[in-house]
Amino acid sequence: MFPSLPDVHFSVMSNKNASTEADNGKGLLERVDKARRDQLFYPYTFLRRGKRTLHGLWDGEEVLARRSDGALQFDWELVGQTGNVARPPWLEVNFRTRVADNKVGAALYSALSDEQAVALWDRLLENIKFRVAVPGATPQSVALG
Repeated sequence: MFPSLPDVHFSVMSNKNASTEADNGKGLLERVDKARRDQLFYPYTFLRRGKRTLHGLWDGEEVLARRSDGALQFDWELVGQTGNVARPPWLEVNFRTRVADNKVGAALYSALSDEQAVALWDRLLENIKFRVAVPGATPQSVALG
């Protein structure tokens, strides 16, 4: 949470032991497309979605969506490789607006417009880096050289 943006939540999760077998190897875009096909009423509109590579290393996928309640739900995910420190099996970044009491959509309003949220999202994603170099990391993906 950002003190000046109390309704905005941002998180990063990595799982070096995750499996990439079977359904675990499906990317974000494939899962979203399946949900859209399976649901008669899909409650999201997209601001942006597609592949997005970070630092020439993490070739992930992003979905920037507005929920039917007006909350923004931005996700970027990488399905990497088991045993690869530089490309972990699972790397996920989430950004939510209108969060109150740890529930998305519970806040009455958002502190950010759609344009401001997308600009903040882009800046945050570009600044996710390894603290120090790991085997296989690109120079752009390392904060302290």
